[in-house]
Amino acid sequence: MITAEISAVKGFDRHIKDVDSYNKVASAIMKNSGIIIDDLYSVIMNDKIENCLMNDGVHINEHGNELLSKTISDCILKELGIA
Repeated sequence: MITAEISAVKGFDRHIKDVDSYNKVASAIMKNSGIIIDDLYSVIMNDKIENCLMNDGVHINEHGNELLSKTISDCILKELGIA
């Protein structure tokens, strides 16, 4: 099973803190269970969140979708031993 962490939300500081807390707990559970993590949250945050989200600050734009789809396909191919 491959799972993604919760995605980013621009402009909601309280929610960013919540997302960080949720991701920390989820990561620990998944690691302890041997579940592969594809950290899409960090991909968005490391690229610059403003470049990845639509003006509403919630939905992923074309750039963000391209970035995430490449990250997801790379993870799947790696786990299948193809990449």
